[in-house]
Amino acid sequence: MDRLYRRARLHHTAGFTLLEIMIALMILAVGLVTLLELFAGSVRLGSKASSRTQAALYGQNVMDRTFALDVLEDGEDGGELPGGYSWRVRVREIYPDADDDRPPADEDGPTDFLHLKEIEVRIVWQEYLEPKVFILRSLRTVIDEDEAGLDEGRES
Repeated sequence: MDRLYRRARLHHTAGFTLLEIMIALMILAVGLVTLLELFAGSVRLGSKASSRTQAALYGQNVMDRTFALDVLEDGEDGGELPGGYSWRVRVREIYPDADDDRPPADEDGPTDFLHLKEIEVRIVWQEYLEPKVFILRSLRTVIDEDEAGLDEGRES
């Protein structure tokens, strides 16, 4: 009888129960779902990074074209770019010594022929039904040759 009991016991412990298999499958399913979510998240982050990189490249391009202009006048301009991007550039004179954007009172100084221009470039695009904006700002010094007393034919 002892032999029969041992045989039954060996046969009983040789495999897995249905409950153990179900628990193992649930753990495996949770792990797979987590991996799939991580993969989807990384694809989403890659897409966002690509969009922002493209916006930065477009912004730098617009800024470079603005810096290349011979005459930099105050105002705004804009347009469309490939891939659903749009651009807007704003140029305005700023007065660093003044408390606000108005020119200082009629004070004649030795550097009145220097003008400081602020250039702001905005790149706008849609990302997952939400508008995104990339902004570049820079400054440029403009010399007013008439006020500086610089003539083309005059030697210094």
